[in-house]
Amino acid sequence: MSRNKELKHQRMRGYFIEATNLIIQSDGIEGITTRRVAEQAGYNVSTLYNYFDNVDHLIALSLTSHIGVYIEAIIKRLKGVTDPYKLYQGLWLEFVEHAFREPVVYYYMFFKNTDRDVSEVFEAYFSEYPDKLKLLDSSLQVMFFEKHIYLRDMRFLETSFPNHDKLELERISDINIMVYRSMLQDLQGITNEKEQNKYIKKYETYFSFLTQSLQA
Repeated sequence: MSRNKELKHQRMRGYFIEATNLIIQSDGIEGITTRRVAEQAGYNVSTLYNYFDNVDHLIALSLTSHIGVYIEAIIKRLKGVTDPYKLYQGLWLEFVEHAFREPVVYYYMFFKNTDRDVSEVFEAYFSEYPDKLKLLDSSLQVMFFEKHIYLRDMRFLETSFPNHDKLELERISDINIMVYRSMLQDLQGITNEKEQNKYIKKYETYFSFLTQSLQA
């Protein structure tokens, strides 16, 4: 793709993403349809499909700004941290802090369609803010470009704990994600901060118990 075509492609995507975010702000994710987004953007539906595979693809890329907030928090929280366990702990606790505050957004992005390539969302963010990627530990840089949350988690664990039994790492990862997913699902529709805090604290307890063998 030539530079001019690439710029046009990005610009057109931007129109539809902006329209999608306006609808999400007014009516939530459930208010999104390709027809409505196309009308909001001032184009027809067939044009929209030149830039997005389907409505899920459109919504996922429209939620990139939420991922940006999370990445900024990760950079701040893990600055100067090199211990593998503390990196893993900080990564997950920060992730949960954001996800449990916006359970609908995060459940949609990571679990609504398990076949979706979530790495595209991170690629979109880091393409716009390449300097942010350089501020992350190398073990974190590679994991963000995995297709889904399961591969992402295992990539970090295998890279950071190379001498650990792989089967045990897989069990830790699977159980941790199952706990996270279950709690995130329970939080759908809950906007009470006090209730969200209870879930965050409960997750921290589970995580600490589950990852004992990883602690130096």
